[in-house]
Amino acid sequence: MTWPDLTGRPRSEPDHVFRYGGDSLQVVDLWLPKGTTKGRWPTILMVHGGCWQSAIADRRLMDWAAGDLRDRGFAVWNIDYRGVDRDGGGYPGTFRDVAAAADLLRDHADACHLDLSRVVAVGHSAGGHLALWLAARRRLPVGSVLADGDPLLRTLAARGHRVDPRQVVPFRRVMTLQRMLLKLQQKKSDLDVLNIGLVF
Repeated sequence: MTWPDLTGRPRSEPDHVFRYGGDSLQVVDLWLPKGTTKGRWPTILMVHGGCWQSAIADRRLMDWAAGDLRDRGFAVWNIDYRGVDRDGGGYPGTFRDVAAAADLLRDHADACHLDLSRVVAVGHSAGGHLALWLAARRRLPVGSVLADGDPLLRTLAARGHRVDPRQVVPFRRVMTLQRMLLKLQQKKSDLDVLNIGLVF
């Protein structure tokens, strides 16, 4: 499949769009399963790739994956960020964008019925790096320029959920992702928060 073949396919639309800053790329798309839930939706925090460059890809690259996961009963929090080729991107801006976009999930969890005890971070290519960084972000040294805000995973740990960046699973096969999604769907899991870097 060529790049035009991929990007030329019909794509679904997200259910909500949230902003976390003034730049056109400081935005998150939320994809919610159809119907209602008695509880909360298991949630996938999705980070797009694109060689760290916004000119190559943005969050819309993940629309097909987000739509498929929504159809399978998962909420998808698909984040965008400023790449190294944009004003304010690079270090530390790209990391701060990703952190702010992830933390915004917490602000909308109740209204959108998102289950913060069942969150998976998935990233494609450069997004896989950023997803893994999110998993370890709460352990940044206090003096780090990136140690600001209240990381989502710190909130989950404070609520008693097991959060351990050593449990990051590098994804290389579809079967691995399928097993992780099945675990995420379970009501009770020995691992409350899964962080997966999707690398292909």
